[in-house]
Amino acid sequence: MNLHEKALEIVHSFLKEHNLEDNWDELKYDLHYYLDYSANSIEDEGRVPLGKSKIWGLPHLPDHIELLPEEFFVAQLNCAEIKPYDILDILPEKGILYFFMADPGDVRYAYFNGSVDLLKARQYSEPENLPYQLEELMEWSETMDFENNGFIVLRKLLFEEILGNTFEELATKLKKELGEKVKIQDSFDQAGLPFSFVFGEPLFWQDETFYDENPSYKPLLCVEYAEGNINFFLKAGTLDISKDINNQIVDIYSGT
Repeated sequence: MNLHEKALEIVHSFLKEHNLEDNWDELKYDLHYYLDYSANSIEDEGRVPLGKSKIWGLPHLPDHIELLPEEFFVAQLNCAEIKPYDILDILPEKGILYFFMADPGDVRYAYFNGSVDLLKARQYSEPENLPYQLEELMEWSETMDFENNGFIVLRKLLFEEILGNTFEELATKLKKELGEKVKIQDSFDQAGLPFSFVFGEPLFWQDETFYDENPSYKPLLCVEYAEGNINFFLKAGTLDISKDINNQIVDIYSGT
């Protein structure tokens, strides 16, 4: 049983125990699984292992995948590094998933499943053609290590409304069973939570209804950018690498 399943089981059992099981279908969506990462700032791109999961900086690309003019490299996710923590089973077992962006809303994706020996750190073009803000983003460049960085967030507003005085009993039970792997948060409170992460709860700063209107979308990646975040979603349950992935991933930027 994975971390998310265990949290769901604890909450479901608690509701049954208190004759509140009718609220399960509503409450279960306020339990969110995040995969955070240990960030290591990149001082020398030449020392980063090829194919390593990373954000910003230079992409590691095979010859057939281009970095287009006026386009940012956002991130590369090494699926083999993430798969042990992919409890929703939405990514392939291996390969590298790339995110490129010209502007928020103008995003391109690519996937490579070959040997890392075919990868090269791809430089940007001449300075006059560099994307706006690239210098700042290069300074944010970091590798991503996912080991033991998964956790659960419970958004407590709805839980408190339904459970009343028994909510603290549930919170205590979750803490006892899951320890530091569960975080009890007020709604919209990001204190103590990361601003860039895999899976998790998308970050919307202007009350966007996008996610509510597309309940089948699965959060894939959230990246801090400018005065907000870019949220990436899978439109279906899993990423099908036998088809064009650009038709399967969607993004939305939300700024403060």
